[in-house]
Formats: sequence, C-alpha cells, structure tokens
Amino acid sequence: MANMSEGDRIKHARRAMAAAGGGQGECPKAAERAAKQQAAAAGDGCGGCPVGADTINPLNNEMEHPNQKPAPDQPFPLPLERVKSTIPKAGTNDTWTYPSPQMFWNAMLKKGWRWQEDQLSEKDMENIIRIHNANNEEAWKEVLKWENLLHPECAEPKLKSFKGDAKNISPRARFRKLFLGYDLPFDRHDWIVDRCGVKEVQYVIDYYDGGAVDPRSKLFTILDVRPAMNDVGNIWDRMVVAYWRFKFDYLGMTPKLPIPPTEGEPHVQNVIPIPSGRTQCIRPQLSPKQYTCFNFIYSEESSFAQRNQKCEYCGAAMKIPARQFGIDVSGMNAKERKRVGYWLFLCAGMCYGAVAIGGLTRLTESGLSMVNWDLFRSMRPPLSQKEWEEEFERYKMYPEYQYKSSNEEMTLSQFKFIWNMEYGHRMWGRAIGIVFLLPCAYFWVKGYFPATMKRRMAACTALILAQGGIGWWMVKSGLDPSKNSESSVPRVSQYRLATHLSIAFVLYSLFLYNGISHFVAPQGKLASLPKFGTLRKLSHSSKALVFITAFMGAIVAGLDAGLVYNSWPKFADSWIPENMLTRSPTWRNFFENDVTTQFIHRNLAYLTLMTITATWLVGVRMALPRRAKLALHATMAMGYGQAALGIYTLLYYVPVWLASLHQCGSMTLLSFALWLTNELRRVPK
Repeated sequence: MANMSEGDRIKHARRAMAAAGGGQGECPKAAERAAKQQAAAAGDGCGGCPVGADTINPLNNEMEHPNQKPAPDQPFPLPLERVKSTIPKAGTNDTWTYPSPQMFWNAMLKKGWRWQEDQLSEKDMENIIRIHNANNEEAWKEVLKWENLLHPECAEPKLKSFKGDAKNISPRARFRKLFLGYDLPFDRHDWIVDRCGVKEVQYVIDYYDGGAVDPRSKLFTILDVRPAMNDVGNIWDRMVVAYWRFKFDYLGMTPKLPIPPTEGEPHVQNVIPIPSGRTQCIRPQLSPKQYTCFNFIYSEESSFAQRNQKCEYCGAAMKIPARQFGIDVSGMNAKERKRVGYWLFLCAGMCYGAVAIGGLTRLTESGLSMVNWDLFRSMRPPLSQKEWEEEFERYKMYPEYQYKSSNEEMTLSQFKFIWNMEYGHRMWGRAIGIVFLLPCAYFWVKGYFPATMKRRMAACTALILAQGGIGWWMVKSGLDPSKNSESSVPRVSQYRLATHLSIAFVLYSLFLYNGISHFVAPQGKLASLPKFGTLRKLSHSSKALVFITAFMGAIVAGLDAGLVYNSWPKFADSWIPENMLTRSPTWRNFFENDVTTQFIHRNLAYLTLMTITATWLVGVRMALPRRAKLALHATMAMGYGQAALGIYTLLYYVPVWLASLHQCGSMTLLSFALWLTNELRRVPK
C-alpha cells in the first residue's frame, strides 16, 4: 500500500468499502444484544456504530440520528457538513442529502471496513466522498434517461429508497462474465424510484472498474443502470431498449436526418438520451430545428469521460464515408443501402430454405420422382386423376420404381408424396430466381450498384442460372441405369450432388456476407489489437473448413456412407477402418469408397472443430467489440452443436429428421463463421 499512487489508493479503498458494505449494513439487533453490550463495555462502540436503541431508516439504511462523532483511533478529523444532492426525494419537495465525510467514515467502519489497510490521507477521503457523490449523480442521470424516454407521462420521478447489495451479483453481470468475458462489478445498488405516485420501479446499478483512475477527477467507475427484471413493465422497457440497441448500434442503421441549419442560424437541441452504443441523431418529432440525440447508458468500450459527453448536432458526422462499410457504397444513400441489404438477406434466407428442402427431398428419396425437366411447362402440377396416372406411368419406366416396388408395389398415393416433395424443391428454386433477378435488375438500372457490387451480382446471376441446369444434370445421373451399374440402389452421382450443394452454399455465402456488409461497418480499431492477424487467419480457416466439411458431407450423402459405420468414436472396433483403399486408382477412394469418405468427413469435422476452438481461445482474450464477441461465441457454440448433431445422426442410423437438422446445422455454422469474418474485416482504405 505504501508504494501505491494516490489514485490507486482511492480505487483500492472504494472497492474495499463496497465489499465491506455488501452485507446487512446495520448494527446487531436483539439476537446479538449481549455481544453488542460486551463490545460497548470494551469501549470500541461497535466500530463507530451507536450502541443505543436508535432505529434504522429503511429508506437509506442509516440511523435516524446519524453518528457524527469521530471514531476511536481515527487518524484525522473529518468535516461534518452535509451536501445537498440534485436527486429529488419521494414524498417531499426536497432533495436527498449526502452523508458528511464523518458519517461516511463511521458507516463504513460499521460495515467492517478496515481503514488501516488502505492508509488513506485526509485528501484521499475527500476524493472518495467526491467519487461517491458523483457516482450517485451520474446514476440518477441514467435513471432519468430511461424514465424521460419511456415514461414521459411522469414529469418528475423521485427516488424513494436505496440500498447497497455488493454481494448479490445480478444475472446480467453473471451472464457478461460467463459468456462475454467481462469482469464482475465490484459494487451494486438497488434504487426504488417513485413514478409520480403511480408506480414504484426498482433500478439495478452495477459499478464496474473503468480502468485507470482519472488523475484530475479521480473517477474510475463505469455504471450499468437498468430497470430490474422483476416486473412486466420493466421487462418490456428492457426489450424496447434492446431493440433500439440492435437497430442503431449493432446494425449501424442511420435514420434520416433533417437539413442542417445554415451558418449563423440558431437551432434548438431536444436531447433525449437512450441506452445505445454511441451518440446518433434521428429525425426530430417536434420541428426541423430540433434534433433528437441518442446517448449511452453503458458501453464497455467507453470511458467515464466519454459517457458524459454533451449531445451535439451531428448531422454532418452521420454521413457515411464511401467505403466505410467494407464495400463501395458511394452510389447509395442510407435508405438505398438498407433496401439492398434487406433484399440480400431475403435471398440468403431463401437459399437456406432451398438447402433444407433439398435435404428433405433427398432423405425421403423423392429426388427422382419428376422424370422430366422444363423451365416453364413443368411448373404446372398434375391436377386431374388422369394426369397423375400419366405422371406415375412415366415414373415406372425408370430404375427407382423397380427398386422401390421389389418388395411391395408402390401406390399412387405414395408417388404423389415424393413427387410433391421434388416439385416443391424445384418451385422454390425458381422462386429464388425471381426474387433475385427482378430486384437485381431494378437496382442495377437505378444505379444502386457500384462497380464492385455489379461484379458480385453478375456472379450471383450466373450461379443462379447455372444451378437449375446443374440440378437437372444431377437428377439425370439417377435416372440413367448405366450410371447405377455398381449399386443396386438408384442414386444420383455424388459428384453432381456435391456440386449442386456447393453452388447453393456459395450463393448463400455471397448473399449473407454482402447483406451484413450493407448494414454493419467494419470496426476501425481492430487492426491495432495484438494477435488480430492471427485471429483473422483462424476465422477464415474455420469458414473454409466448414465449407470443405459440408462438401465432403455431400459426398457421404451421395454414397449413403453414413450407414457404413454407425459407431463412435471408433469405426466398429478400430480407430482406422478396413477397406479404405480398395479402388484403383487410389484417388477414387477419396470420393467413391463409402468407408473412406466417412472417415474423411469425420476427421474433417474434428479439424474444423479444433480450428474453431483455437479461434475462440485467441479471440476471447482480446478486447473485441461486442458484436465481434457475440459472433465468436456463437460460432464456438454452434460448432460443438453441429458436431453433436453429426454424432447422433450416425449413432441413430441417419433418421430423416436428425439428418436434416445436421444439414441445416452446417448452414447455420457457416452463417456464424461468415458473420465473424465480416466483423473482423479491415476498414477499406
């Protein structure tokens, strides 16, 4: 302690006081009367706590007649003056009064604080009192942000009561510690706010260590103030604010701004701060000359001073630089960029649906039920009984019907089911083409796309047009008997199946990644973080391995190799299965030998999981922004979830529902990996 700076001594003492005050915070009562009397007889006065029968004020946990006498062994005298706060007191027209330095000293001794360990000077104690009062003033400002924005019907909310509860860690703080890697708060207060006599609302205030002590203000605390989750109304308020945070902080959406005032023209600020992640401006509700600003309640990245900055007119500041979003958006304003982003998200969602429906079509053995292909005429399904019978007769001419009817004759009803599955998959693919091509043409003509986006959209157009032909090329391999000479079960070529799935994954990745880029700007300060280059390389490696593993999964599916070994972690009784290299030339075993392909797919999954874990271990120790941390944790969690789905799919002999979940899981894992790499992209120069 002797080698500590003044700021560090203050910080250490403040935390020690909070820890000491986390208990009951009042004198022993009747059950401990004998111990109290014994302590009084010893002359220590219960460490400065009055021994008499003075009662405790439940509003602030203080004595009705506070002790202003110097404590035994007190090293220096302390002022007895009390300062008025700006916090209105419920039930009165007055404000709360802060305890005097002497009262504060006695109260902390009562709660178990040992001042000798902190070696405080009179000046240190003065600074501690100043921090205590400033924190309360700041906390009340944060309460007013919630109240003024969400409940403006109450013109003057007032503080009714408060108490310290440092040892009761809130669920929110525990969640941040467990999943986001933040330190636990060193103190907690619970305030009861009187909302104009209509309702009493509990607020939770967590005190976090904000880093180095400011040498001038001596402040180091960051506050997290929010309504307690003990009331339906409070829960709704938290949900509303969470939506605003997601919209304006995570997505980076920028509402329309009024025309900035000309030089010399006066303007009026209408400041309504809300919980958010930065200061933003929105279109005012009252007049074009007023500007509504968004401010922080709490941000892990912001310092105490940053959180107290004034809300200024920021119309010019909200203009988006041409390459801020990682793509060239110089030809688009905020509204146009959002339109393109939503459209790309819709296309990505439809690609996800196509993969899910295609997987179900394959798993239910429905893919070979439509034996002809025509871009337009096949869009009309059979409507009459005669048309269904004609379609069924065409199906009977192909190998799959003979195989399925070898034990029991297939009925028309069974045929209708598999035909409708394949029909739904094909129509979904055509719908993707319409949803993509028509808006793409519109955006292109309107000049929404700069050169970079034009190239990407041209690539997507080519892939979508090719995907339909590749799908039919794949189906033809299952309809041709010569393609099934090595198998008694008619199935499509695993090469063509993997090609069809890979193009769907590429399209999905292009849509999703570019959609995210239209909403979220890259984090500018990430490149300066230690090991950032390593983290980016690992994240891209994880993404690539997810794709390669999914490609190999398509090969496994095409060969029905999931049914070869249905044990884990070994292959039957061996770590390395037999008959892995029975084909010639050797390379064919990697794509045509069902034993080898399952072995490769399993080990690729292990490698992918290890790479994702390494990415997480590197990233979790870095000071990443909140979005990047969420993407990191989501990728990690989904990686292990996908591995578990794969294991259970294997052990339960590939049931349709579980295998479908496993295929969808690969898309979900790829989504999180794309999100993570998007968050870690560099700011364009």
